[in-house]
Formats: sequence, C-alpha cells, structure tokens
Amino acid sequence: MVGIDASTGQPEYQFYSIRVDGWAISANWSADFDVKMTGNKRKVQLLGAPTRNSIVDSGTSLIYAPSAVAAAVAAAFSPAASISSQTGLYHVDCNARVPRFGVTVSAKTFFVNRLDLIIDTGYGFCVLGVQDNNGGMTILGDVFMRNVLTVFDVGAGQVRFSARELQLTNGTVTQ
Repeated sequence: MVGIDASTGQPEYQFYSIRVDGWAISANWSADFDVKMTGNKRKVQLLGAPTRNSIVDSGTSLIYAPSAVAAAVAAAFSPAASISSQTGLYHVDCNARVPRFGVTVSAKTFFVNRLDLIIDTGYGFCVLGVQDNNGGMTILGDVFMRNVLTVFDVGAGQVRFSARELQLTNGTVTQ
C-alpha cells in the first residue's frame, strides 16, 4: 500500500493490507474447515466476519486479531489462556495443549505451527502468538509469516502467500 509522506507530500511505501476471510480455530487437529463458507454442517465454520485492511507486517512479532478471535484462540488452549492484569496480554501455560489455528485468505487457510503459538518471553511466563487488537488494526506479523512464504510485489501492489504445509505424525505437528 502506498501513502503520502505528510512532511514531503511525496508518495511512499507504508504497508500491505489484505482481506482475511475468517479464522480457523479448533481443539481438534483433524478438523475440516468450511473455507468457502458454504454452510456445510460437517465442516467447522470459520470464526469472524471478513476483515478488510488487515496488515501483513514483518515488523510486528505477533498476530493481532479481532477480540472474539483472540478470545476463541485463548479458550481453545488446554489449559485456557487468560489475560494478565499486569501485561494486558493473553498468558498461557508454556506446556499447554495447542489448538489448530489458521488464517483464511482467498478461500485458502494458512495454518500456523503450534510451536509458533506459544511465545516464551524469557521472563518466566509465556504469551499467545495471537493477541487482541482491542478494536484496532488486524495485523499478521511474524507468528503468521514464519508459516508462509510471503512475496511483496511492490510493482503490482500485491502480496502473495504460499503455505508451509504442516504434517501431523502420531499426534505431533512437524514442518
């Protein structure tokens, strides 16, 4: 996305924004999601309404998602994550069981490796890789981008993704 530098009046690159169709969240790692939103009752429905102007940003460490999405991700952990009154972030047991989580863009779900969903802060506690955007912009940061090949096409003004496929072997996720 190109904006105007307020001090010079010149066009400048600012950030890329995309439409997120919805969010795939399930405690069941073999869940099949309704990415085309057909209403198929045998598939898990995506959470959240489509979100326009979601930012793809390699300068942001976490994923900042709408409140309902962040709360659903937190609740899907076992034990569930909770918001810390000290940091304002979702804290989670460092050894918690992780749900399946993905971001759906253009009817394709890009799943996030479970290892990227629990962040060890190095201060004796862990936080979720998905946090509440508190009504602000939805941002797909490094937690998301570690799981996709991201191409920023400045000339065409586009961003494209290719998934790093997750493998499920004996209940363990590998890449």
